[in-house]
Amino acid sequence: VAGGMPFGMAALNGSLYVTDGNQEHVTQIGLDGRAQRILQYPASNRVLTGITPGPDGALYVAEFGPAPHKNGSALITRLTEDGQAADLADGFVNAIDVAFDAAGHLHVLEFAAAGMRIGRSGRVLRVESDGQRTPLVEGLNYPTSLTFGPDNDLYVTVNGHQSDPGTGLVIRVPIDRKSTRL
Repeated sequence: VAGGMPFGMAALNGSLYVTDGNQEHVTQIGLDGRAQRILQYPASNRVLTGITPGPDGALYVAEFGPAPHKNGSALITRLTEDGQAADLADGFVNAIDVAFDAAGHLHVLEFAAAGMRIGRSGRVLRVESDGQRTPLVEGLNYPTSLTFGPDNDLYVTVNGHQSDPGTGLVIRVPIDRKSTRL
C-alpha cells in the first residue's frame, strides 16, 4: 500500500501479524494468504513497530510514539487476535520492539533517549508484573530488534538506522546479568 511501512512481524496460531509504522495498523495474514486489518488507528502518530506473541495468547505491540519522541510518549499495547486493543504499559521513549523471556517477563527495547536520533542511548528494560522496570542493557547504538534464543539469552540488533553502512551487528546478552552498559 502506498505510504505504508511494514515493520514488525510475529506468528501466532497459524497466522502472521504485521505492524505498519506509517499507516498505524496491524494486519493478520492467514495460511490461505488472505489479509485483514485487525487494528487501525486514525492518524494518531502512534507509530506501530515491533510485535510479539505473549504467554497469554495475545499479541504485544511496541508503539514508538509521536515525534519529537519525548520521554514517556511510547507505550506497549496488548492486542487480541480479534482486534481488541488496550494500553498495557506506558511511559517509555522510542519503544521499537518487545519480547518475552521463558519466564514470561516482558522486555522493551528503546531505540534511543528522548529526541529524534541520539546515538548510544538505546536500552533494554525488563518490565516486572508490578510495573517496575529494570534496565538490563544500556548504551546501545540504534537498536532495532530483540528476541530470546533457545539458550534463553537475549539477542539484540544494533547499529540500525543512521549508523555507518556495514556496521550492523547482533549482540548476545546473557540474561543472568543484572545490568550491562555497552
